[in-house]
Amino acid sequence: MKKVLTLALVALMGLSANAQDLPQPSPSANVMQRVGLTDVEITYSRPAMRGRTIFGDLVPYGEMWRTGANKATAINFSTDVEIEGQKLEAGTYSLFTIPNKDSWTIILNKNTELWGVDGYSQDMDAARFEVEAEKGAKIESMRISVENVSNNSADVVIAWAETKASFTIKVNTDEMAMANIEAALAADDATWRTYLNAGNYYLRNDMDAAQALEYCKTATEMNEENWYAQFVYAQALAANGMNDEAEEAAAEAKEMGQNAAEEAGETFNYGPMIDQFVEGIE
Repeated sequence: MKKVLTLALVALMGLSANAQDLPQPSPSANVMQRVGLTDVEITYSRPAMRGRTIFGDLVPYGEMWRTGANKATAINFSTDVEIEGQKLEAGTYSLFTIPNKDSWTIILNKNTELWGVDGYSQDMDAARFEVEAEKGAKIESMRISVENVSNNSADVVIAWAETKASFTIKVNTDEMAMANIEAALAADDATWRTYLNAGNYYLRNDMDAAQALEYCKTATEMNEENWYAQFVYAQALAANGMNDEAEEAAAEAKEMGQNAAEEAGETFNYGPMIDQFVEGIE
């Protein structure tokens, strides 16, 4: 009986030790970034230098690297994307690299269950391309970031020690936005805000000015009391070269905003913005 109790105690102690939450030498990290209408998510583990020489030593040149520690780094795209001229379907991919002194090979592989590079097969590659290696500021813990974000692109930057490499993700945001606009306008519950948002998107992205004006005009007709809708309508008029009408619409927007604020016992703070707009079209 004593032997059984001893074995049970040892087993219990083992379970307890396994359940401990302790700091890891290469802690996990998660990067999430929306690029236009595409969500990019990167999951990886961050090894530290700890006085070691990294590239050309700990990470040998010319050999495949998991691009982090522990399980292979994973990158997910919520929509189809294009990277270095290569189209990738929405989904999750393992991110591998082959670092060299002056250039890196970037690999996106369809096998997302690899631990390190064991079991890697080039037949599962979804994309493979070369990028330049650059000198950068010293980074103690390896870092992957998403930078230079715009509506249609962003750069994924891999940095560690004094080296960094990056690649550009391109997305077709305008095509997706147009599809969303068409679907929203065709819906039975389309409101003045639906038309205003559509017109505003056209204006902000220097798209069809005449169509923007039509959307904005419809929005003001559906809601004649909203100062902001009237102001966006003024911007659409100006985009179509109708400056006199734009000034008149802007003046109406300012008056509407002031009246609404006065009724609510508040101060209308957007008058200077409207005045600045009018000055810009005179």
